[in-house]
Amino acid sequence: MDGLGRMGKDQAVEKCTRNFDNGYSCCETVLLSFSQLLDVECEIIPKIASPFGGGIYQRKHMCGALSGAIMAIGLRYGRNTVKDDREPSSSRTGRIIEKFVEKYGSTNCIDILGYTPADLEKITRDKQHIRATICRPLIKQVAEWLSEELD
Repeated sequence: MDGLGRMGKDQAVEKCTRNFDNGYSCCETVLLSFSQLLDVECEIIPKIASPFGGGIYQRKHMCGALSGAIMAIGLRYGRNTVKDDREPSSSRTGRIIEKFVEKYGSTNCIDILGYTPADLEKITRDKQHIRATICRPLIKQVAEWLSEELD
């Protein structure tokens, strides 16, 4: 991939919120939107991102939006062979993770939501509120950081 696709970065950020509002998970949303920006449109996306929703199969581990951003970085800067350099993807991933932890205090979904593992039923019950007040703004923020990393 030599350049960015037909869609602009601002459009990719906005598409993230639309995809999320249409029912995609955090990870699917970010990877799908930015794969289109990078002109990587294939049936494997968003399939590859599906198990990462809800903090990796709803286990509330690493935030899905962050996982999707890291996958998108891999699409753009990842290596194709063991002889290729990993630094272009690694440095960008590191910067996004640092920004994420600085803003949210953790990369784990459950920590960001402010719940404990014992609260899983409550999380399920509050899902729409959580999506609207926590996840949607977080996705937009991650998408903005990701757009900065894609040149």
